[in-house]
Amino acid sequence: MEFVSLTMSNLRLNKKLIVVFTTIATAVVALFWVVIESNDTVHRPRSIRRAQPDTPLSRSQSLEHFKIEELEAVLALPVMEPEPPSALLDLTHWNSKVETSIQQLTALFPNSAEVEHLHGLIQLRLKRTKLAEPLLQRCVEMAPSNPKMRIDLAELLLQLGRAEEALQVLHVPTIDAKPMEAQYLEMFGDCQVQMGQIAEAETSFRAALDIAPTLPSIWTKLGKVLLQQNQLAEAKQCATRAIEIDADLAQAWLLLHQLAVLQRETVEAREAFARWTALTKVRPKIDQETSFDEAHSQNMGMVYGSIFRSIATLYLSLGNLPQALTHLDLAIEINPRDTIALAARANQWRRIGDFQRAAELNRLLIRMQPLEAAHYQNLANLCMQLNQPLDAEATLRLACQRLPLNGQLHLALAQFLLYLGKPEEALAPARIAAKHLNSNAAHDILNSVQNAVSNRPVTH
Repeated sequence: MEFVSLTMSNLRLNKKLIVVFTTIATAVVALFWVVIESNDTVHRPRSIRRAQPDTPLSRSQSLEHFKIEELEAVLALPVMEPEPPSALLDLTHWNSKVETSIQQLTALFPNSAEVEHLHGLIQLRLKRTKLAEPLLQRCVEMAPSNPKMRIDLAELLLQLGRAEEALQVLHVPTIDAKPMEAQYLEMFGDCQVQMGQIAEAETSFRAALDIAPTLPSIWTKLGKVLLQQNQLAEAKQCATRAIEIDADLAQAWLLLHQLAVLQRETVEAREAFARWTALTKVRPKIDQETSFDEAHSQNMGMVYGSIFRSIATLYLSLGNLPQALTHLDLAIEINPRDTIALAARANQWRRIGDFQRAAELNRLLIRMQPLEAAHYQNLANLCMQLNQPLDAEATLRLACQRLPLNGQLHLALAQFLLYLGKPEEALAPARIAAKHLNSNAAHDILNSVQNAVSNRPVTH
């Protein structure tokens, strides 16, 4: 993962180059961080307008006691307006766009197993299983040692009730399944369950958990086969473990409900059923305000957007940047609030050195995803590239207020304030970082800040 260093020379301070954000652990969307030709179009959701910045503050202005609204004003974050009623998608038009894109992709790379694989997955997303199956079969024939392609074909066959065929697809002695060994064993177990081989499925799921003990879906599946063998106590442990890993896994709550009913634990059964029901509600809700056609249009918009993103990603991996960006634009066009695509566009501007456009999109992303730490990190770095240290500080302060338990952000703010010559203001975030991280880096910064404060000359 690539990070942008904060260059203190932009501040014209007589200090050496330092990197403030390298300890931030939040993953940054890295899609499309490539050097490309500039494009003058900046995509912005239709319901967002750029805020006008307040009167510029001086670099010496303290932001220590600014509240969230005041920091947003310093940064001139865009204003989110109510989403206007959207017209129904022209599904024929967008379906034609998808078909054209697939034809172009196939024509450019006629013998690519990756292209055949993506084509098959696209047909699956569009619920066209009869078209998807021969495509996935062909990509396995073209790349017989690729475990991911075999797993996807086996999953489709399993959905069609053809477990024995799925097992044959997986059971190839010469294949190296190690990169996806846990998923491979999980799929073995799924096939064995459908074939009624419950004891064998239990063995497969246990082997998968030995490799990947933090996959909640496998814990749930193991719990189900244990339930079928009347091993209720261990089955409950599996359901509980799955929920500990992912509290929003609906199937785990359903399993816990079933076990509680069998064990006549009425209160627990009722609570688990309520959680399962809440997690399986259909969204978007179809009511008097949202017709079936509107809900279907919204759903297909997300499907088509994800398809165009996938095509863009494949084009990028194959080295065709113009087509990658064309399909990224299509994803944004059909879903202007696609944060993955918008982040990719921001990274594009940053990569070619257009920091102003990149910063504008990162401001937008902060407004759309205010709890995503990576957006704040990116904007702070971009502000330093633009010689805007006050905006960089405001960005980090806003991040720390929005994410008060994120020790890495507080550490970054403390480092930044220390090197700006504001050790008194760095003291509070340094203490928070040391408390939440309890790392050498955090304690070192806290010691540095305390020393800087104690060595300050007394002013009268």
